[in-house]
Amino acid sequence: MRISSIILAGMLAVFTMHSALAEVVRLPANNITAVLISKDNFGGCMAQVDIDISKTAPECGSSYVTFDCNGDFQDPSIGNRFLEMAQVAYVTNKKMRFSIDTNLQHNGVCTAVRADLK
Repeated sequence: MRISSIILAGMLAVFTMHSALAEVVRLPANNITAVLISKDNFGGCMAQVDIDISKTAPECGSSYVTFDCNGDFQDPSIGNRFLEMAQVAYVTNKKMRFSIDTNLQHNGVCTAVRADLK
């Protein structure tokens, strides 16, 4: 009885930990259609992309990616670098590719944890 209780508790811990793990989703290359800055919402800054993110990551459900410039989930300097890259992509009409974490969200918008300028 005691051994089965220990096994059950261990299995429960593993399943609980698995659901809390970050899920990073790599988005296809896309164009930046808008760059937004907000003091109090969406982690401070974000960009709109020309793809439907919900097709790749249903949890995110929009065409926006936040960069977390306020630093709630990562160092704010990272978010600000992502913002600068998005601004360059917007002005030069270059594509970007993001990796987003579906567990890190601001107002329902997923946070970029990697950004590549194509």
